[in-house]
Formats: sequence, structure tokens, C-alpha cells
Amino acid sequence: MMEKAILDAAEKNRKFRQVIVEPSRFTALHDSTFQELLEKQTPFAKCIAKAIAENKLYKAALREPLRVKKFQRIAGQFLDHVREDTDDAAHVLTMKLNARLGLAKYELICDIIKSRVPREINIDLIRNDEPVELASKSRIVRSLQEEITLKVYSRSDRLLKGLTTNQLKQSIMHILTSWSKS
Repeated sequence: MMEKAILDAAEKNRKFRQVIVEPSRFTALHDSTFQELLEKQTPFAKCIAKAIAENKLYKAALREPLRVKKFQRIAGQFLDHVREDTDDAAHVLTMKLNARLGLAKYELICDIIKSRVPREINIDLIRNDEPVELASKSRIVRSLQEEITLKVYSRSDRLLKGLTTNQLKQSIMHILTSWSKS
């Protein structure tokens, strides 16, 4: 929620954007100062800042593991985008999903959680003057696979009133199967 409020404010206010992107200025802000600054920005940023202060957070609407085996139609471009820049992929998905469903900007917020899988783990056993990779000794390490989980949060109970979970999933799958960054 805070990220979207910051993005909205930075998109519309150049001075605010300068505070956010300059590390020394940003880190000088205290929580209360930042809260006040955010409340002076766009109506959306003000609303979100107040909602966070009052503990009126978005509600979880969907948690869906995105397994390529299960959803073979997921576009390779989406998976590449997630691997390249997970946060940007989640932002683009958020924008596309709200537009597709005819909702206000950030009515739904998508978050993509990508598990971390080590590329290589070397152990001290030396073979031919080279360290031995742990995967060659462990079935558990060999079985580790990257997992991507999509979480969708709703600003209100609108999902319960006018949109079913199935409709939400169908809309998401339509977007993911025809993915392009723009």
C-alpha cells in the first residue's frame, strides 16, 4: 500500500520524487515526517497514508502459486519479466488487472513473491583442485525449484460484492497468457 502511495505521489509531484530518490534526503525523514509529507500529496497518497495510520489495510483477495506446469499458457515474457524485475512485473500486472476489470487505479494491488534458489553451492570437498557442488551430493538441493506466488490485495470488499475469485483468476490468466511489459 505504501509503495503504491509513494509511486502515485512521485508520478505527480516532481519535488516529492526528488525527496524519494535522493538517499540522504529520504533517510533523513522520520516516520511521522514522512507520513505528513505523504498526506500532502495526491488524494490517493493521502488516503493510503491515513488508512495505514488507522490500520485499515487492504484485504487479501487471492493467493495463487504460479506454477508453469499447472499454468502452461503463462507467457514466457511474463516469467522473464518476473526474473528480471519482480517489483516492476507486479506493478505492471496491478495496472493491467485494474484496467481490465474497470477498477480505479490501485483498487487491487498485486504482489509477486519469488523464492530464491541458489545457483550453485560449493562444499569444501575438493576434487581435482575444484570445490564440489552440493547438488552433486544432495537430492534435496537438486530438487529445489524456483516458485512464484501471486498475491492480490483488495482496497475494499468490492471483490466480495461484485467480483468472484474465479473471475479474478480468469482475468489474471488472460493477462499472463498475453503478457507484454507495456
